[in-house]
Amino acid sequence: VLEGFSSMVASLSLREDYSRLKVLVVTSTVPGEGKSFVSSCLAATFAARGEKVCLLDCDLRKPTQHRLQGGENIKGVMDYCEGRISDLSEIITRGQNTQLDIIYAGGTTRDASRMLASKTFAKLVSELKGRYDRIILDTPPVGVVSDVLAVLQHCDASVYVIKFGKAKRDLVRSCVGRVSESTAQCAGAVLNALPFDGGSRYYQSAYYSAYSKEYGEYY
Repeated sequence: VLEGFSSMVASLSLREDYSRLKVLVVTSTVPGEGKSFVSSCLAATFAARGEKVCLLDCDLRKPTQHRLQGGENIKGVMDYCEGRISDLSEIITRGQNTQLDIIYAGGTTRDASRMLASKTFAKLVSELKGRYDRIILDTPPVGVVSDVLAVLQHCDASVYVIKFGKAKRDLVRSCVGRVSESTAQCAGAVLNALPFDGGSRYYQSAYYSAYSKEYGEYY
């Protein structure tokens, strides 16, 4: 796994605009495709290369990073956006690598789109850009809620996570199109859980016939 992410970051570093890809957003089509895991590993890989990295859990409806990192989802993005905390040091948690800092969601809310589209969230990203070499934003699946579209305006590039056999091709294509319409360029896609016998069967069957019902209830 680590070798795979190291190769991914190494490939990104070969791009002429690598230094300008400072803020990266990670998303997927539907829940359960591994976007939070990818966000965490990507942040850790950049940190292992000596970059100063901040990982933000922007999935304010179903935050996951606190569980992945072994922390507590008490203070974070929501507190800053709501004006309860203005000092970044109060919401930053140090990761296992001294080069990696993490900001948890700070709770859960169904008002996530408003918070992520607010001027205070824009200010948060702006302040972090002055402190870190790389900022990774873990966002909700674009096929379920539109939160990520509010975040993309502050990002330089997106990383799209696709789990083998999880979502139908038409939905993936539609969601990738929505992300591509933003000013943030696509840095690439991660095909997750690909079986060793190849991916030829990936789009030959219909996997989920009622996304809105199944995943609408999830969020």
